[in-house]
Amino acid sequence: IAQISGIRNIQQITDWLYKSLGEHLSHQADRRVSVGVFHPSSLGSQCDRYLWMHYNGKLVSQKVDARLRSIFDQGFVTQNKYAKYFRDMGILHDEEAAVKFPNPVISGRADFILRIPSFNNALYVTDIKTINENGFKKLVGPKEEHVVQVQVYMNILGINVGGLLYENKNTQEINWFHLQKDGQLFANIISRCKHIMEMKEAPEI
Repeated sequence: IAQISGIRNIQQITDWLYKSLGEHLSHQADRRVSVGVFHPSSLGSQCDRYLWMHYNGKLVSQKVDARLRSIFDQGFVTQNKYAKYFRDMGILHDEEAAVKFPNPVISGRADFILRIPSFNNALYVTDIKTINENGFKKLVGPKEEHVVQVQVYMNILGINVGGLLYENKNTQEINWFHLQKDGQLFANIISRCKHIMEMKEAPEI
């Protein structure tokens, strides 16, 4: 095995590793653009134009660079961590649970469905969000777009309670906000989706 010595050689290795890692992480397919489908994670947007573009496949395909790939992977790591915690606690009922609605077509996946033994084994939908320290300190309640996402999950799955678990990326502190199923909110979401589906052209911003 060759031995490397000298600052210049070490710097060359460092440069090579940095470049190679970036190329490896960036060597991924672009994020696919779906057509004719609403996703729960996008339904919290207040912009009808964005939802129309999303539904009609008009959004520009997003290039997954090294930094974005690392952010995605960190999210997977966090989700896997909590999956282990919930599994060890004996309360994990399902993870990455498929959520589908026929008309309008809504498709997504809920992070977790928990089973709470202290409350007659009630099912509880949970979504995990990571947030930086600055954003974490400002949280006085769940973000509205995240509430919409979990409400879509609860209503489609027929589960009455759920929540949003926010983890501070800097300190791993958590804040958990609990929700009850809101049928009227879901009805409003469905009505909005159908209205957007009927639009022949993209609405104004």
